[in-house]
Amino acid sequence: MKVQNDIIHLQPNEFLIDPEKELHSHASISEKNYKAIESHKESILCDIKNALGVSSQCNDLFHKFLQVKYENVKSKYLDHEQKMQINSLVGAIQKKKKSVENLEKELKDLEFKYEKLKNEIKHEEKENQMSAELFHKAVKYFTTYFQYIIEEIHSDEDNYTVKINFIIEGKLSQHPIRFIFDSKIDTLINFHAGALLTTQQHDILFNRFKETHNLPALFFTLRYSALQKHVK
Repeated sequence: MKVQNDIIHLQPNEFLIDPEKELHSHASISEKNYKAIESHKESILCDIKNALGVSSQCNDLFHKFLQVKYENVKSKYLDHEQKMQINSLVGAIQKKKKSVENLEKELKDLEFKYEKLKNEIKHEEKENQMSAELFHKAVKYFTTYFQYIIEEIHSDEDNYTVKINFIIEGKLSQHPIRFIFDSKIDTLINFHAGALLTTQQHDILFNRFKETHNLPALFFTLRYSALQKHVK
């Protein structure tokens, strides 16, 4: 069996004059060569089958075996693809789960901070309420037992001065007190009690006020000093 004799080879310088004819010739030769190769292949397979004594039934079984092998390989490939997809989905789910866990943790932290803030607000409201109640009691006590006359005697863009005279046992005290306030922030910056206090007593009392900012306590002390002077 000599199939190779059917293969047609191109002769050099045969179709140099007409290029179109040369292209058609190439196509024709390629087609004939391909058919010759296919025929050669089939001839070889036929010779192998004849040499081995392979029957048509065995040949069918052989093709079925190859088909089964092909399906198995295909199945394994698909299984691999599916496993990769499943693993990808599992990875995505785990990431989502981690994100949810982190969000839950953040939510718990926010809830804890919210409860803490709410308790702080309640505590502050309670303290403010107590402070307000004490302040109202102090004002009521002060207006009941501390009668006085107040007038503004000086005012400019920097500060203003208020003069207070306590009324003790129905009489006006002979020792008025001058309070000097900052005009911008209404804060007491000094006071002058005249003969009610010595310089040392004034400094001690005013330094204590600057530490505590307790204006009613300062008033009580000054009123007590005025009362002592009145008794004398």
